[in-house]
Amino acid sequence: MSEKIKSVVSSVLNKFKNLIQLAGIKPQTKSIKEVMKWSVYQTRLKELCDEHTKYLQEMISIGKVLDAIIVLEDYYGQNMIIEGNHRRWAYFLSGSNYIEVIMVPKSIWSQFTDIEL
Repeated sequence: MSEKIKSVVSSVLNKFKNLIQLAGIKPQTKSIKEVMKWSVYQTRLKELCDEHTKYLQEMISIGKVLDAIIVLEDYYGQNMIIEGNHRRWAYFLSGSNYIEVIMVPKSIWSQFTDIEL
């Protein structure tokens, strides 16, 4: 990835996270069964997903608590995971019943274009 693209992505991500923080949005505990039904905004090569998910499963097995996943709440009629799909799978495959989720309301996510998200 070029430095210019990294800079743009970093800028958008920082703005997004700052808005979440300013709004005082805290992680919520959700059923992993419920979260597994939600859509995912990003996709990557399967090989990279499998390797990273296995690593995260190892971290969970030694008691590490992973960061909450970030979800666009009611994103055009559905909850959409935009950050944390590997963590979602790792918790699911580890047999966990719950996962921490940051639900981002439309008042925040609507400030960004689909490309930025």
